[in-house]
Amino acid sequence: MGVLYPTPNTIISGARDGGLIVWDVPSGTRRYTLSNGDSKIVPLKAHDSMLVSATHDGVARIWDLQTGQCTHVLQGHRERVSRAEFNADGSLLATGAHPGEMKIWNTETG
Repeated sequence: MGVLYPTPNTIISGARDGGLIVWDVPSGTRRYTLSNGDSKIVPLKAHDSMLVSATHDGVARIWDLQTGQCTHVLQGHRERVSRAEFNADGSLLATGAHPGEMKIWNTETG
């Protein structure tokens, strides 16, 4: 599992239960844990206060890193989402799954 470092004050790492832990760097404390029940969450990409994660069931999620809330559940891939990229202003998100499937999402509306 990788670690994301989206801002100088935030690190995101994996948790033993399959969730993601969002850390406050200056204090070294845990802000909160992002969880999706029984599914292991894989962090893919962060942009400003947004994080996109994926589970092995082809679903991606957009999280608000300031609140720890899931803002959008992105369904539609047939396989595990393995790649995600935001456009420059964060208004669009491209997700990719095997074999060569790609989807474009509006980050405001999902």
